[in-house]
Amino acid sequence: MIIGVSEDIIYKFVKNTKKYTFEKIQEGKKYETILISLDTKLCKKAWKKMGCPQILSPTTNISYIPEELRTHTINIHPNQLGHITATAEHAFCLFLMACRKVRNDILDHRNQWLGRQLSNMKVAIFGHGRIGKLIEGYCKPFGIETRTYDKNNSDLEKKQLLTWADGVFVCMTYDDQTEGFFNLDSYEDIKQGQIFVNISRAQIIDKSLIIKCLDEDKWDCLCMDFINHEDLPYFIDIDYKKYYNQRKMILTPHIAGNTSDSLRMAINVVLKNLEATNEKNISTLSQ
Repeated sequence: MIIGVSEDIIYKFVKNTKKYTFEKIQEGKKYETILISLDTKLCKKAWKKMGCPQILSPTTNISYIPEELRTHTINIHPNQLGHITATAEHAFCLFLMACRKVRNDILDHRNQWLGRQLSNMKVAIFGHGRIGKLIEGYCKPFGIETRTYDKNNSDLEKKQLLTWADGVFVCMTYDDQTEGFFNLDSYEDIKQGQIFVNISRAQIIDKSLIIKCLDEDKWDCLCMDFINHEDLPYFIDIDYKKYYNQRKMILTPHIAGNTSDSLRMAINVVLKNLEATNEKNISTLSQ
């Protein structure tokens, strides 16, 4: 089987095997299967021109794929990513940068470099799945006290954690229930000078809360792995740019899971899922 690959960042990590030959997608050529990334702009018209191929996405979330094409997509289940730690590591790295004011200019006065010591800090982790548990583990050697919030916790516990925590990590699954989970109603509960790290989706935090917390210095720093509130890689939000330039934000363009190791492992997992899907289809046809 020839698999068309959309982006160089993925193509460099694939190797031809007896079963699969990989090539960069060629315009006008039809494919049985294509392998894409978060940077791939795919529409139904372009997909049809390629022969309506199966879509492989080496990710857990396929919200970047048009809704009408998601039934043709094979991706990765979170339970298959126990050996991939890149996203949790990136979140903790953002937290460290915020604590030690690493976004400062090298020539800034020493007073502006006064950061926080990690030992004895209090951190709340919202979302106690794979990523949340990894972050909890990273905190322990630094002497950081952690508390967690998950689906079964109450609104009162949410308020108490926001009031208690020096730092917050958001690693919740994005869905209808978590959209706008942090909004203006949360403002009074947030501890003054808090460091807030969102490694999930932008829409979990209402943008009005972001503006209020940063305008009024409620948050010492907001760290996020996206550059606009639509969570698209193509443009930077004008408000985000303002706060970034004021050094109130640390932003990365949705690259938390992008390391050479994690991409290679994720591609291997999605190829195994392709193989399992094809075997299931063959079994169904033979019955």
